Amino acid sequence: MRNHNLRIGEVVFDTDAGFYGVIVELTESSAVLDMNGKIKGVNLPNGWCETENKMMFDEEIEEKDLRWECNDLNTLYQVAWGIKDNRTENIVCYEHIEMEDEYPYYSPYLNENLFNFEVFEC
Repeated sequence: MRNHNLRIGEVVFDTDAGFYGVIVELTESSAVLDMNGKIKGVNLPNGWCETENKMMFDEEIEEKDLRWECNDLNTLYQVAWGIKDNRTENIVCYEHIEMEDEYPYYSPYLNENLFNFEVFEC
C-alpha cells in the first residue's frame, strides 16, 4: 500500500527507468516524469533529481533521458524523506507492493528491499 496517493510535484524513483524524477503529469494509469520538474512538498533545489541520478550512476545523463513517460505506476516508489539505509547512508523509498516478508522500504541504491532494522532516521 502506498504511503499516500501519487501527486504532481512529487519526487519518485522509477524502477523501470532506473531514475529519480518529479511527476509533472499524472493520470490513473500513467505519469510523465521530469528530472528537472518543479518539486513540491520538500525543500530541494530544482534539478535535484538529475544531480542525484548522476551521482548514483556516476555517469552523464543525455538530454533525451531527462523526461519520460511511465505506463506502470507500480514502478514508481515514493521517497521516505528522513530515512536512510544503514549500509550506504542513502535515502530509501517506501515499499508499496505487498510481499510475503512485508518489507517496509526499498533502496534504489542497493536495489533491494529493507527491513526497519536496516534503516535509520536522520
